[in-house]
Amino acid sequence: MRRNLLIWMMILFTIPLLTQAQGGLPPANPGGSTGEIRIAGISSLVPLTNMIATSYRDDGFGGTISVGMEAPDSAFARFCAGELDIVLSGQQPSPVDFDNCEAAGRSFLSFRVATDAVTVATSPNNSFIDSLTTAELQQVFGNALSWSSVRADWPGDPIGRFGPATTSSDFNLFAALVFGGDSRALSTALGAQYLEDANLALQYVQASPTAIGFFDADFADRNAAMLKLIPIGGVLPSTQNITELVYPLARPLFLFTATSVIQTQPQVADFINYYLTISPLEIQSTDLYGVPQNARDAAAANWFEAIGSAPPVQQVTEAPPTEETEVAPPVDVTEEPTPEATPAAVS
Repeated sequence: MRRNLLIWMMILFTIPLLTQAQGGLPPANPGGSTGEIRIAGISSLVPLTNMIATSYRDDGFGGTISVGMEAPDSAFARFCAGELDIVLSGQQPSPVDFDNCEAAGRSFLSFRVATDAVTVATSPNNSFIDSLTTAELQQVFGNALSWSSVRADWPGDPIGRFGPATTSSDFNLFAALVFGGDSRALSTALGAQYLEDANLALQYVQASPTAIGFFDADFADRNAAMLKLIPIGGVLPSTQNITELVYPLARPLFLFTATSVIQTQPQVADFINYYLTISPLEIQSTDLYGVPQNARDAAAANWFEAIGSAPPVQQVTEAPPTEETEVAPPVDVTEEPTPEATPAAVS
């Protein structure tokens, strides 16, 4: 996403700074532990997690790591039953899952590690759409037959609807954020075309001023010169708006585990430390977005709390004031907390 070759030139300089950026996490020690780490959950996080799992093994981990794609509801149930160590999810566990895990001695602990989003776009030649609300999106990608049935002052042309395949994580994300998870209206909208090839969908949208589509936000950003990105609720899908969850079609992504798992399975504790430390760098080679600094610090604080330790106090060395130097008071910074299972071992 917003790739820059300088990122990769800076990797060797960046890695030593990551633990400081991650709330003072200690260096992970992949070679110091063994055993099994079982992970499953939302498809959006599987590529990033596979990358990090491979890197963890390459750095010396002698055990096994399995990463599977699974609907979060199913993964949470398996976690509560002791069949998984980490769940990948873009949603909170249900009250039933909370109760079941509590009864099993597995109180949920979350770490926000990434953000995903979808972007709504039209042709650059579209002259009548300046912004849409989520309620209007329900009409546009639902039962509205023409643009004028959404807003009376819009043209009476039929709506050309395009999007990703109905089996994709982006389709499911749009259905979750716009339709509350009920994709029936979305998948049955008159004339809607949901395509495996995002570039083909882009071409259709670009070619017609009365067409509209939704895309993976990173893909849309990379092709912004060929599209007109539509603000939702007046908010554009900028990187900052997405990572700070101001943009309505953005979603936080989490690792879920339990304090009891971290305390009894040192390999899981170390892997999560490793994940939190290197994920800001690894995310650069995925279509995901990162998280704000306060979310990273909160994740690190959760990790320290789970292992029963306090985060280290950050020592700040200040230059002595001079006649021209005005010393400002310190500033405090404070955060927030689908497909069949197909496990794939990382070797």
